[in-house]
Amino acid sequence: MKNPIYSVNKVLINKDGRNILDIKQLDIHRGSCYVIYGDVGSGKSTLLNLLFKKHSPGNGKVLYEDKDISSIKSSNYCKEVYHISQELKLPWFGITVKDYINKHVMSHASLSDPKKRIKSTISKMKLNKYLDRDFKKLSDGERRWIELAVSIACDTKVLLIDGFGQYLGEEKINILSQILYRKINYDGVTVIICTHIKERLSRIASVFIRLDQGKIVGVRSKKKRPNQQRRKPSRYGNKGNQRNSSSNKKPQKNSPKDNAPKKEASSGKPPKKVSSQDNTPKEDTGSGKSPNKTSSQDSTPKKDAAAGKSPKNTGTDNTSQADKK
Repeated sequence: MKNPIYSVNKVLINKDGRNILDIKQLDIHRGSCYVIYGDVGSGKSTLLNLLFKKHSPGNGKVLYEDKDISSIKSSNYCKEVYHISQELKLPWFGITVKDYINKHVMSHASLSDPKKRIKSTISKMKLNKYLDRDFKKLSDGERRWIELAVSIACDTKVLLIDGFGQYLGEEKINILSQILYRKINYDGVTVIICTHIKERLSRIASVFIRLDQGKIVGVRSKKKRPNQQRRKPSRYGNKGNQRNSSSNKKPQKNSPKDNAPKKEASSGKPPKKVSSQDNTPKEDTGSGKSPNKTSSQDSTPKKDAAAGKSPKNTGTDNTSQADKK
């Protein structure tokens, strides 16, 4: 198994004499969706803040890409990890939604074509009606929807979402779920979500983690269907190899020797040995004659009878009867 993208070991965070997070071991693997749920104050937001370097692990250790997270520069780390907190900070000055999106997305220099991604995200999330409005004058739900759009357009390796579905209606939750599903299963993005509505995330979630008083009390992995397990290799360039291997296996199962009897049976021509022994006795039993005589004599009268003519032997018998008369 590949190394996890995150590894949390022996982390204990204390606040006001109470342990708000106590995790012995937690590995998070890339290209999956982890849903963290629990009651209020169970430590969900604290865990996401820990992964985004807002909390110190204390005597414990948090590894990102096999590196100590405390040794990574925050400027470089934010280019690969995007965090959406429950409380969004408003800008000090007035700015349109379009300029707000361009400013935050363009800051990610790792993007090959940021303008194309912005245009695609605006179309998918239906943001055209917000572009000319003042970002500060938007409602809480509208500002959060714009912030989610920015996080998707930035196309980071990791996406941390605190309070999934907060201020969002049913339609926007469905749109967001479809976008995240493609990013997880086709782009290999790791998504970690804190929420109270885990039931709505059953389609995109890979692992459910339950927290209680800062401790992990339950982990449940969602079993993938066989057709879902084949999707990832096919998107990473192994699709052609799978096709070639499957095509090479078919001739081995259906060799020319195996196909020969099937063709003869389908054409209606049985093998020579079977036709001479099996079909002749059936005709002989009906005629009551030897096999050789019945095959030649029985077939001729049938043709003559169909044509309306009498056989040669019967013709001689008719002439003799006429002479007698």
